[in-house]
Amino acid sequence: MKNTAFITGAGGALGQALSRRLAETHRHVILHDAELAALEPLYDRIEAATDCEPILFPLNFRLAGAGEFMQLQQALAEHGKAVDTLVLNAATLPAFTPLSHFDPTQWYEVLQVNLNAHFHILQAVLPHLSEGAEVLLISDTLLDRPQPFGGAYAVAKAGLEQLIRTLQAERDDLNCRIERVGAFQSPWRQRLFPGADNSMLPTAEEVAGQLVSGKRRESAH
Repeated sequence: MKNTAFITGAGGALGQALSRRLAETHRHVILHDAELAALEPLYDRIEAATDCEPILFPLNFRLAGAGEFMQLQQALAEHGKAVDTLVLNAATLPAFTPLSHFDPTQWYEVLQVNLNAHFHILQAVLPHLSEGAEVLLISDTLLDRPQPFGGAYAVAKAGLEQLIRTLQAERDDLNCRIERVGAFQSPWRQRLFPGADNSMLPTAEEVAGQLVSGKRRESAH
């Protein structure tokens, strides 16, 4: 059995599905989301269905500073367990907006949540990653070709992909993987496209199954 998995954005549709899958093969899962209320139902489901011990890590990436991420590094040291799976999944996309109308404050917030916070998470977790550990970035097929209105979300995802490629170049003992995920059924998708019929899209559980099994594997090299 593996040791510890860390998942950011665990309270979202895909985050929950990934967390449940990883809990089946890990002794511990560290579940991050902005609010504790988003994590508590997931904690109960994992505890009831597996032998895995969930650890909750609520932190609002919009408001977090260097001190909060330092506390995470200290908590991991006290935890004393190696992390063998790190999933960078948390993201925010308020709306599809043309650059000419993008609110500057919202631009910085999206970059903070989607890119900067994950740099801090990665830096905090790196000393605790075991040899051969997997670092999985959940990216977006929006980057497959230039598209309008992606704004700060697309810029942040592109930056994250480069961050993971840099990590792989620096740490060849890690297994870094970038997965560009397309549309799937989720409350987030329904909010962004309220009039669309999403019933034919894959479910979050189906996407998570492919990601965890490696069927969508893409090296970060």
